[in-house]
Amino acid sequence: MQSLLFIAGPPRSGTTLLSHLLNDPENTYPIFPECTYLTRVISLYHEILRYPDKTRYEAFIKDDVRLANLFRPTIDEMLRNAVSGLPQRKVLVLKDPELSKEICALKDVVSLPFKIVCCVRDPRDVMVSWLTVREKQEGVVNFEEEASKIYSYFHGLMNGMDMYGDNVLKIVRYEDVVIHSEFDQLTEFAGFKVGFVDRKASITGYDVSSPFYSEKYGKPVDAGSIGSYKKKLSDDEESYINAMFSGVMATFGYKVNG
Repeated sequence: MQSLLFIAGPPRSGTTLLSHLLNDPENTYPIFPECTYLTRVISLYHEILRYPDKTRYEAFIKDDVRLANLFRPTIDEMLRNAVSGLPQRKVLVLKDPELSKEICALKDVVSLPFKIVCCVRDPRDVMVSWLTVREKQEGVVNFEEEASKIYSYFHGLMNGMDMYGDNVLKIVRYEDVVIHSEFDQLTEFAGFKVGFVDRKASITGYDVSSPFYSEKYGKPVDAGSIGSYKKKLSDDEESYINAMFSGVMATFGYKVNG
């Protein structure tokens, strides 16, 4: 294992699709489940770093460098454990939407060279898909609360864009991926061939009982789901999202009346 490729982005934005596109049997390890445990370790580091209790911080941690030094070996060991027993490949691809909130911390606690691909999608379409999942989980959900949750993922990505250069972090739009317009740029960025092929080299299968599961997982997709919000969001809901995500939509090229 020579390097890591992280896949981040808001949930329901195409991160699973990207995890299949960015897995080349000759260059990458098999497709892994979401790296939830790794993300939790990074999140704990990030939480301590951002919200330290000064008295306890100085007593147990001392300074930010020592804090990072506490977490880095744990992450290194988790990565070694993940690939142990597998045929050696150059790149380990790891995906988790929750990484979107922790992108800025990766540089502190990840020893190996890494790149990040962030998949974004029209926030209105994200909300439609996200609400479908949440209603399966909870029944009735609060629209405004769920919108705030989705916003936090975009906010994390935008912070990451300010921190990393284009050689480390690449933003791709779901809408461009499904029409294949990003393939050449993704191939150049990742360093290996990207495209829709039959990839069955997965560590585990999909949990079809999960509310997050989609029958489209692992398969080429078309543009049929683009703009689905137009039929599913009320005028008031669409206006709410347009107002809350106006900066996000401008950053990633989505038109308010698109």
